[in-house]
Parts: sequence; C-alpha cells; structure tokens
Amino acid sequence: MSSKISVDLEEKLEVLSDTPAGDPHRLLFMAVIFQAMLDATKPEADNESAEAVLERSRAQAWLFATTGVTATDFITVCVLAGIDYSHVRSFAHQVINTGESSFIRKKINAILNHS
Repeated sequence: MSSKISVDLEEKLEVLSDTPAGDPHRLLFMAVIFQAMLDATKPEADNESAEAVLERSRAQAWLFATTGVTATDFITVCVLAGIDYSHVRSFAHQVINTGESSFIRKKINAILNHS
C-alpha cells in the first residue's frame, strides 16, 4: 500500500465526512453513503453467501449507476448529505481500484462509530 495513496484517500474521506455537528439529517445521509461504501468494498470470501455477493453488487451499482432510478436515488442522497455526488463517485471508484479498501473501511467504521 502506497502511503501517498493512503494519505490522499484519507484526506478525501475527511472532506466527505466534514458534516457539521448537530445536523442529524446530513449525518443520516452521510451514514447511508458510508454504509454503501462499506458494502461495496466488503472483501470477497470463498464461502460467502449469495446474499453477500448480491449486496456488494447492489452497493456498487448504487454508487456507480449513471441513469435510471438508482442514479437518481444516489444523487438525492448526496444532495441531502450536502456533498457533490461526483466527488463521492470519484472517491468510491478510487478506493475500489487502488486496493486501499481495507484502510478506508477502517476509517469509515471509525467515523460511523463516532457519530
């Protein structure tokens, strides 16, 4: 794991999670986005259930769909979270494609457990 990539991803995660305290609605929608990222980056296991595979696939589809109801729902959640959906999509793409998902999963879990 490249420390430069980790630092870059950590900085992006901090920007995405920069939600003012006391705004429960934004926190709720940020939690939805973070949970989708956790689901989308869950490591594959040899003995995982068909349901686990389906949930990973659904989360990835929700994050990356560009047309249809799924894309509209994703954009709406991002708007309600107060963040630009293209930043979330770019961040998710980078996390999945850099092999840094374990590091980011730990950071997301820390954020969700702190909120």
